[in-house]
Amino acid sequence: MNLPLFDLIIASIFLFSLIAVSKFKVQLQNESKESYRNIFSGLAIMAFTSLGNVYYQHGLLASIPFISEPLFFKLIYWIGNITGITFLISGLSTWLPLARMFKRYNKDKFKRLEFIKKIEQLSRVENRLNIILEQTLKDMIYSFNLSGGAVFVYSRNKKKMIL
Repeated sequence: MNLPLFDLIIASIFLFSLIAVSKFKVQLQNESKESYRNIFSGLAIMAFTSLGNVYYQHGLLASIPFISEPLFFKLIYWIGNITGITFLISGLSTWLPLARMFKRYNKDKFKRLEFIKKIEQLSRVENRLNIILEQTLKDMIYSFNLSGGAVFVYSRNKKKMIL
């Protein structure tokens, strides 16, 4: 019986990477739980298919009726590989710079929308302009982590800006 060394190396790489991912579980889940699940699932499927290929090469799957046929085994093998690669790419795409930038952009956009929503609610309840401007300034400082701010109102009578 010929020992498929390359297939054993590939299977061990997937198994060791599965162990490494499980060691960094907490750090990976802090970034994204779904990403961790996709990476882990993809590596598990890839390890399973590579181990299945090693078993097939050794003839250990010859007693299983459907898998013993070469055509059906190759079909199952490639379906497993494509599924594993898809999960792996989906999980790893979280750490791409473009994905991180998009995530940060969405958080900033959400902050702006939340700020506008607060101001709209305040303007529906409050009629006094100075209270609206004062509260808007406080919310703006809090929402956007500013160190300070000022509000100026233009006086038509005095023809100048008033703090």
